[in-house]
Amino acid sequence: MNIIVPQGSGLDSTIEKQVQKLAASKYNQLVSKGVNVGELVEELISQLNIDILYFDFNRTGVDDEAIHGIYLRSHNTVERKHKIIINTNDSEKTQNFTLAHEFFHHILMEDQTTELAKLLGDDDLLERAGDFFAACFLMNSENFKATFNFLEIKNTFEERVLKLSDAFITPYESVVRRLAELDLLPEKQHYLLGLEETDFIQMREDVIGPTILDAPSRKNIFQPYVNLIIKGLRNGNFTYIDAIKRLAKVNPTRAENIEAEYRVKLDEMDADEED
Repeated sequence: MNIIVPQGSGLDSTIEKQVQKLAASKYNQLVSKGVNVGELVEELISQLNIDILYFDFNRTGVDDEAIHGIYLRSHNTVERKHKIIINTNDSEKTQNFTLAHEFFHHILMEDQTTELAKLLGDDDLLERAGDFFAACFLMNSENFKATFNFLEIKNTFEERVLKLSDAFITPYESVVRRLAELDLLPEKQHYLLGLEETDFIQMREDVIGPTILDAPSRKNIFQPYVNLIIKGLRNGNFTYIDAIKRLAKVNPTRAENIEAEYRVKLDEMDADEED
């Protein structure tokens, strides 16, 4: 059996510190003392002029990866109504984590001049930073440690992990990574880092019993997602490239049609230049 060594956030120390600082700042700004951010993360983010909508992402994205959420930034200077689209097939725990992750993208887009935004030029690095922000925001270190210590009284370590996931309404995998980041994961529990969410859900059912928090939320679906992208393109809120990228994730055929339209426009522009 291979020994799994915790790697923390996987970010270099400079980026990690800045993400932690940003998450702490937003937490202190938005979350009142005693409030469980996991229960109100949708409310907190929606108060910032961001619409949170749900869509049935029954298609996978690039490399067959599941689509959990997408951030749509409004370029309308009159009505700056940004949108986060969340997969209604995900559990409430995963939806919470996705919301916080997409919120990170929003924050960086609001101020691209920050040092952190400049450091995160690589897409993979940006996504890992988004996950780390979500963990720090949803599982504030002070509250997380206090809850972890409280649960020590009558629970095995595995039971503590399961109950932490419920308490912070956050995926089990994220809880285990957070424990590793905060040096709270003993060596004999490192095997937990190798488990997937489905493994934890089965463990939960065997040890404690099932919870509705692990089931697809099936929240009200915002159906006109594709129409929203097309409308944004026609109104000049999205470029052709933006629209094609977004549509490719949920409606490849429509994306191909838009790309064909874009190529025609490019050919027309080339013809005008030659004239």
